[in-house]
Amino acid sequence: MTIPVQRFVDIVGVKHAITDAHEMTQYLRDWRGIYHGSSPLVLRPLTTLQVSEILKVAYETNTPIVPQSGNTGLVGGSTPSADNTQVVLSLDRRRHALTRPPARARPRGPLPRGHRA
Repeated sequence: MTIPVQRFVDIVGVKHAITDAHEMTQYLRDWRGIYHGSSPLVLRPLTTLQVSEILKVAYETNTPIVPQSGNTGLVGGSTPSADNTQVVLSLDRRRHALTRPPARARPRGPLPRGHRA
């Protein structure tokens, strides 16, 4: 199986597609250091559209994806296998995109008839 690295890189951009083994280290092991794996690529999308496009390419090319969020699990589920055939999909950039906007202030004065607080 050949992983279409360039197709994935085109989705998130070179800056957010990690191929350097040293830079990948934190994504290839669990937080306790028990599980270790390898991957040819770590993708760090920002938008839901980018995640969708990544999964579309993965489906078309039969590329296994290992989703990774906080990497805090206890069973190694977010760690890729050691055979270097899985792409890590890190959602660490998405945390910033998911912050809630400030709540809108309640209007002053009485509410219009039929509306409840």
